[in-house]
Amino acid sequence: SAMTPDSPGVRAGLAAANVLARAGFPTAAGTLADVLEPFSRGRGDLAAIGGFRLRNREPGKAADFLRRAALMEPGDPSLWLMSARASIQAGDKKSAADDLRSCRELTLDQEDLARLAVLCQDLGDRVQALALLDKLVAEHPDRARFLSDRAVLHSLLGHRKDAWRDAKAAAVADPAFLPAAKALIALADT
Repeated sequence: SAMTPDSPGVRAGLAAANVLARAGFPTAAGTLADVLEPFSRGRGDLAAIGGFRLRNREPGKAADFLRRAALMEPGDPSLWLMSARASIQAGDKKSAADDLRSCRELTLDQEDLARLAVLCQDLGDRVQALALLDKLVAEHPDRARFLSDRAVLHSLLGHRKDAWRDAKAAAVADPAFLPAAKALIALADT
């Protein structure tokens, strides 16, 4: 996996950092992750440290590690998408847009396309997000997640009728899918 550390030292250090973070010591966990940086040799080390930084609410540092990992294997869309998400959380929209540009040039599976759509929406590129979600729904008309994501986007764009249609279709496709039910409730309240 792209998120598995390459070196045993980084693996052990991240295990300890995770224990510290879960115990309520995120600053100490971040300091331990800082110590690991000189020992990170490969893409797996960088990606694992970046993933930890993202979970530890250090999106700026996470984006740096994830981008460096993505540059080591530019054909892996998951790292570009994670780097973009971290950059958005850090408030660095330019870097996020650059990461998404790198990702768009790759062959993406349906999950990566769905993540790309949400990130485009988060960056304010709702036209691109809608085009991606339209493609996903056309290819997978019974996937509640894609229908629900498109319902939310239609609602943000002011397309209430389309939002309502997609939210209902998502709830029918998978009655246990909570985001679809939440979208229906939100639309009913407006």
